[in-house]
Amino acid sequence: MSIDASIIKRFHSMEQIHVLFSVATNMPFVTCDKETYNDQIWIFPDSDMLKQYAEKYRELKIPLGDIIIKKEFLGDFFMDLHSIGINEIVFCENEKEHKLVFSEFVKIPDFSKLPKQQQPLMNPELQLSTLYFFQEIKRPGVKPNKDKLEPLAEEMYANLARARFLLPAMTKKNGENKEIILFPFLTDKNGKKFQPVFSDHQQYKKHLLKNKPETPPRLMLVGIEELLKYQLNHVEGYMLNPDSYCHVLTKQLLNMIKEQFCSTITH
Repeated sequence: MSIDASIIKRFHSMEQIHVLFSVATNMPFVTCDKETYNDQIWIFPDSDMLKQYAEKYRELKIPLGDIIIKKEFLGDFFMDLHSIGINEIVFCENEKEHKLVFSEFVKIPDFSKLPKQQQPLMNPELQLSTLYFFQEIKRPGVKPNKDKLEPLAEEMYANLARARFLLPAMTKKNGENKEIILFPFLTDKNGKKFQPVFSDHQQYKKHLLKNKPETPPRLMLVGIEELLKYQLNHVEGYMLNPDSYCHVLTKQLLNMIKEQFCSTITH
């Protein structure tokens, strides 16, 4: 389906857009089209239209908000959408829904042309499956629906098993002048400690912009096995993407994923 040029012109003429935002994930609210199975996000020209649309989710106990993206930050926003596997943007205006195929609407660089070591890490299947899982399980006041959650959890765990992650690390010399590896950790509001780990470079970039470390740590590319190996003794586990949905990965959970899912996965 070709995109109406007037819609594109209208979209690019706006100084800012309003994106339907999931409170559960701190990321854009994602939906799956019932007919095409496209993974979508929803964009509006103003907050009033967004609030009107979000109202229908209130009865379903799905908390939604409004995040404003200014024109100059659209490039980064589109890269975020690419990294989470979105393939359709629904632009809502004047009670009409304009469905824009992401790959036709947005030009994303072909990273496959870069040398392997320079290609940014992305895990779109993991990101999407995790967003759908947390949007469902974090509905306040709603008893978890086992029939809905079990397949979502299974898909998420399978994607965790096959994924590679970015693990921040630092090195320094010890008293014997030998290089040792140190891992940073985060402390939550309850005083619990977690090692940060990231699904992709977009999530890590978000973390750096928020925390602004004087010396950014180097990144290790790791899988489930390495996460189990490098977990510190004094932490509760890892926190996957601490600046969005904050998925806690305990040693018990990682061992379960390793035992039940890794044996069936080939990278």
